[in-house]
Amino acid sequence: IILMIAICSAYSLQCFAQKTINKDEFDRLVDYANCKYTAGYIETRRNIESEKKDIVRYDNNIKPIIQGATIDKSPTIDEFGPLLENNGWKDTFTNLTKKIDEKKSKFAGSEMSLVEAVELLKLEKEPFGERFVKILENEVENLQNEISTHYANLERTESQALEEVVSNQDRDTQVKQLQDKYDKLIDDIKWLKWIFGGVLALFLIALIFISTMIKGRESIIQIVLNSGRINRRISSETAVTTTNYTKSYAFTEKDINGLVDKVLERLRLNTKEIKPSPQDVENSSNSIPKISVFKYLKGKRGKVFSIADNTPEGGFFRLFNEEGELADFEFYGNEKEAIARRVFHDDICNIISGNYDAGSVETAQKGKIKRVGEKWEVIEPIQIKLV
Repeated sequence: IILMIAICSAYSLQCFAQKTINKDEFDRLVDYANCKYTAGYIETRRNIESEKKDIVRYDNNIKPIIQGATIDKSPTIDEFGPLLENNGWKDTFTNLTKKIDEKKSKFAGSEMSLVEAVELLKLEKEPFGERFVKILENEVENLQNEISTHYANLERTESQALEEVVSNQDRDTQVKQLQDKYDKLIDDIKWLKWIFGGVLALFLIALIFISTMIKGRESIIQIVLNSGRINRRISSETAVTTTNYTKSYAFTEKDINGLVDKVLERLRLNTKEIKPSPQDVENSSNSIPKISVFKYLKGKRGKVFSIADNTPEGGFFRLFNEEGELADFEFYGNEKEAIARRVFHDDICNIISGNYDAGSVETAQKGKIKRVGEKWEVIEPIQIKLV
C-alpha cells in the first residue's frame, strides 16, 4: 500500500511539474485563490465583537458565492469587489483582494508552467505584509494541494479518454476485420450454393429423364403377368374345344415377351407427335393438329381434374388426341385397384354393364374432356364395362 501511495504521489508530482497553462487558465487560478484567501481571512475575524455585524452580512451575501467557486469558474474582481465593499469589508478588498488580483499582470509569454503559477499565487510580505502572510499560511498550502490534485485528475481523465479512443479504434479495426472475413465467407457460400444448385438440377433432370423415358422391362412383365384381363383375353381367344372338354391355351414366356415388346414400342410412340399426313399439312392453316402424347389426369374434384402430367402414378385416367381445348380421355391404370377404390363416378363415367364385384375394366367408348384454364372438365363421360 505504501508503495502504491508513493507511486501515485510521484505520478502526480510529475504531471504537476510538466503541466503548462495559458493566460486564461492563470487568471482563473488567481480568481479562485482570491476567493479562498479572502474567505480565509474573514473567517479569522468571526469572533471579534466589533465585526459581528459584518460577519452576518458576509454569511448572507458573500459566503454562498465563495462556496460555489471552483478552479474552473470563480467570480472575477469586478464581481467580487463590490460585494466586499457593500457588505462592510472595504478594507479587506483594498489591502488583500485587490492586491491578489494584481498578480494577473505577472503572467508573461503564451504559456507558464503550473509550478511557476502556484509559486506566483503565494503571498509575499511585500506588498501584503507579515500579518496576512502569517494568517493565510495554511490557506496557501491548501490551495497548492487542491490545484495539484485538480490537474492530476484532469490529466488522468484526459489519459483515460485517449485510451478509450485508442481502444475504440482497435475495436473498430477488429470489427472491420471480422466483417471482411464474414463478407468473404458469404461470397464463398454463394459460389458453393450455385455449384450445389447446378449439380442438384442436373441430378433432378437426369432422375426425371430416367423415370419418364426409361421403362423397366421387368416392371412391365409384372404388369402383364398380374393382369387378369390379359390372361382371360388370351385364354378365351386361344381355347381348344374337344368333344369332352375345353382346354385353355397356356400363357407362355414367348407370349409375355411379345406383349412387353409391344408395350415398350407403344410407350415410345406416346412421347412423339403423330406425323401429319400430306392432307393434314395442306389443311394445317385451317385446323389444329392432334397430338398423341398421353397426359395422366389426377386431382379429381367433381367432374374436373386439376392435374394433367406425364406420369401415370396416382391416377386412373389419361387424355390423348388433344385438339385445341378438347381431347379424348379413357381409363388407364390398375384395374383391381380402380374397382376396389370405386373410381368410376357418375360425373365422369357411365357403367353400362357389370358392377364393382368384377375383376377387370373395359372401356366401351372413350369420353370427351375440355381444358378450362389449367384444369380439365369432363363434357362426355366414358362408357365403362366391369367384367
